[in-house]
Amino acid sequence: MAGDPPVPWFGGTARIVGWFGIAMARDGYIVATVDHPGNNAVDQMTVPGAALYWDRADDLRAALEATERDPAIDPHLDLARPDVAGFSAGGFTALVAAGARVDRSHFAQFCAANPDDGVCRPQQEFAVTPEEFAKALKPPEVAAEVAHAGDDHSIPYARAVFAMAPALVQALDPTSLAQMSTPVAIVLGDADTVAPPTTNGLVVAKAIHGRSWSSFPASDTMISCLPAAKRDRRSFRNARSGFPRPIPRARRSRQLRNSLAGTLRTRRDRIADRHEGAA
Repeated sequence: MAGDPPVPWFGGTARIVGWFGIAMARDGYIVATVDHPGNNAVDQMTVPGAALYWDRADDLRAALEATERDPAIDPHLDLARPDVAGFSAGGFTALVAAGARVDRSHFAQFCAANPDDGVCRPQQEFAVTPEEFAKALKPPEVAAEVAHAGDDHSIPYARAVFAMAPALVQALDPTSLAQMSTPVAIVLGDADTVAPPTTNGLVVAKAIHGRSWSSFPASDTMISCLPAAKRDRRSFRNARSGFPRPIPRARRSRQLRNSLAGTLRTRRDRIADRHEGAA
């Protein structure tokens, strides 16, 4: 679609979120993380790899299917209780995996009206111009993928979502968000300028059912997780010198894990209530 905004969500890897995934594994969860092809800090970045952002949920499905085929992991899986967690674009991916639908025209219209919003500006990790973006979508094999952007990319048995600073929310169909029934917990940094809560996480919180959200005061959740953000840590600290002292990273990580644990307990309680009602 001509006029699509550059998608700025790049630079993540499975290892970068090890602080979260490893902690969850230590608590007894089986955790599968992915390096999205053409859209991670390990392999070479590609414009198509970034442009086809709706395929990210399909990457999660492929990873889950791979664990089912693994003789060492499969016996320990409980596929009746899978949950999806993600940070930034991973939060977007988790929402799509739980049933949200992509609406590229909605995203293009939002960025045309709000070009300075954090979700519309090219990012340091991989700056892509709108012209490069549009060109990357023209080859027939890529155009065929684009035609399926608005399809159902959900993982049918995903039972709960934990979204940390979800980005790209403006690329989601608002109607599909309102129709979601999967329990969702959202954690935001209220000083986040890359995925501003008012145009991302709070939009989800207001739209969906089974929602909960919390905010870290004067915190930018992006600063600890993206390589380019780490390079700018000093200027970031100087810019917000008048803000209250941020939450220490170790305590922030504990709070995130506790929030996820609460989400899972809520989901289990709801399932138990439904079973008791049916009985």
